[in-house]
Amino acid sequence: MAAKLQAMVNSLTAERDAAVAEKDKLASEIEKLKKDKSAAASAEARLSGELAAQKSSAAEVKTRLEQTHTKLLEVIEKYKVLNQEKADLARTHDELQTVQHTTEAELLGCEGKNLKLFEAAKKMLEGYDNQGVMEALFKSEPVLGFKSVEMESLAQEYEDKLRKQTYRRGEVAKSQDAAPETGKGQEAGKPN
Repeated sequence: MAAKLQAMVNSLTAERDAAVAEKDKLASEIEKLKKDKSAAASAEARLSGELAAQKSSAAEVKTRLEQTHTKLLEVIEKYKVLNQEKADLARTHDELQTVQHTTEAELLGCEGKNLKLFEAAKKMLEGYDNQGVMEALFKSEPVLGFKSVEMESLAQEYEDKLRKQTYRRGEVAKSQDAAPETGKGQEAGKPN
């Protein structure tokens, strides 16, 4: 019986040692699981923080995107308004150029007529000077109310103005040809 008891004690000691080893192994696994749980909780907290930061960043980006979209719409609207104003200015510019060309043509016509009138007046004055008998009558009693010297000075003044106007118009045309985009049409329509 002692042997039997010894065998039982040995068997129980072995079972106890196995149970202690199993207990140590389980305790080690529990510690490992606690560490894993702690690491998982830490990772979860870190991921929650990152998720919150991402949500905050996404909200900020969304707000900036909405602001940018609003500004883009404003710029598009301003562009449309400016484009319309540009079209209106181009149309006005074309109309003004047409008026300028018409005015230039009319001024040329007037200039030709003025020169013809000047020549006619000059011939009339020459005829007046060559009248002979009537000359004495006009010199002694001015029928037309003017003297020949006054008429000649008036004719000379008118001739000078006509030549100056023709000369200036030529200068303006040359300066416009030299710089077609700058100052075009500013001087051409001004009579002197």
